[in-house]
Parts: sequence; C-alpha cells; structure tokens
Amino acid sequence: PLMGVSVHDDTFLPKNDVLWEAMTASEPFYSFVITYTAHLPYAQDDFTVWARSQFPEYGSYGEELSGLYAKARITDEMFRLMLERLEAEGKLDNTVFVCYSDHYAYGIQDAELLQQKSEEAGSAILEKTPAFIWWPGCEGVQIDKVCQTVDLAPTVMNLFGMEVPKNLMGSDILDDSYEGYAIFPYTTWVKDGTYVKFGEVQWNESMTEEEIRQMSAFVQRYYYINDAILEADYYANK
Repeated sequence: PLMGVSVHDDTFLPKNDVLWEAMTASEPFYSFVITYTAHLPYAQDDFTVWARSQFPEYGSYGEELSGLYAKARITDEMFRLMLERLEAEGKLDNTVFVCYSDHYAYGIQDAELLQQKSEEAGSAILEKTPAFIWWPGCEGVQIDKVCQTVDLAPTVMNLFGMEVPKNLMGSDILDDSYEGYAIFPYTTWVKDGTYVKFGEVQWNESMTEEEIRQMSAFVQRYYYINDAILEADYYANK
C-alpha cells in the first residue's frame, strides 16, 4: 500500500500528493502514466472482488465482465480525479491527454464472450483497441483508419505545430494522404480490408497482388529498421 491506497488502484496517483507533485511540478510538465487497475485477471482474485464491491451495478454481467467493467470504472475514476485536480490547480486548460490501450482484454477466458464483445467480432483480429487525443475545448473528430502506436507521436507533433523529424517512424493519423496500416510481429500486417498473417493472405478486399507484394516488402524493411533502432538506441542521441 502507498499512503493507505492500494497500488492496484489507479486512483492512487491523483490522490497521492508526493506522486502528483513529482508529475506536475515543472512547467511545462510531461508524464507517461501506465494504468494498472483494468488489467487481468477479471475473475475472483482479491482486487477484482474489491472492485466489484465498489461498483455493484455491474454485478449482472457475469463474473468476468462484471470484474472487467468494475476495474475499468476505477481507471475512469482516475481520469475524473486527474481532471478535477488539474482544473483546481489551474493547469487543465494547458494540458493535452494522449491515451491508448496497449492490448485487448485477452485475460477473458471465455473465447466466445471475447469475440462477442470485441469490435472485431468474428474476426481473427482482436488487437483493435481505442485511442484518443483530448484537450479542453477541442473539436471532436473520429478517425476509423487502421493505425498504430508509433503514429501518435507525429500526430501530436503536428497538432502542436512542431516540425516532425524525417527519421521519426510513424505517420500523422490526421493526414488524409496517409492510408493507415498496422504491423505486428512475424511479418503480419493489416490495412483496411486486407490482412496478411505470417506472410499468408487471410483476407483481401481492397489490394491487388502487386500492392500486397509491395506492402509485404515494406513490412520486411520496417522490421529491419525497427531492430536497428533498438539495437543502436538510435533516438538516445537525437
């Protein structure tokens, strides 16, 4: 426990003065927050039982979904408390949130339930997860194209009016000329309407054979560059 609050509970961050001060003391401040509460498991571990006791209104969804919804609600509460504290300290109007999920709820043991509740129901692709960029007073726009986490940095930099370095991987999600794609391990990739897994076409609704060949070659090059960046710690000196 940290000052009386379980470290499993995401709300401990905005409630803890020491951590909050460390995160927001500088002007401007940048923080990378990794949430924990909504992670697996979703059944009868001690913290999930506690989470369900905090939000009994989710009790009618079955054991796993009730646990998942209750734990996700605690993460929502963290955001609420952060917004309230930033506003009280006069910092909210100058703060931008960039939020994304790093994976789907693979901790759900019921495979049929997982497919049923996924946005990609009936599909082999369950890695489609939500992301959003928000600041007070922003105008809402929804982007449905396939994109990936490395696209977030150039997107935010363009929103801030910054010059995006040419050696930065990823593309601006809001750029209409960027068709969007996501690359997974082992030569697996997806674009709107086309999915190639381990080099084999799983389905294709939009690309010619030549376009698939070119994209697969691009993915191989992408792997090579990504591995070289990690091995050399390329961005450390940039």
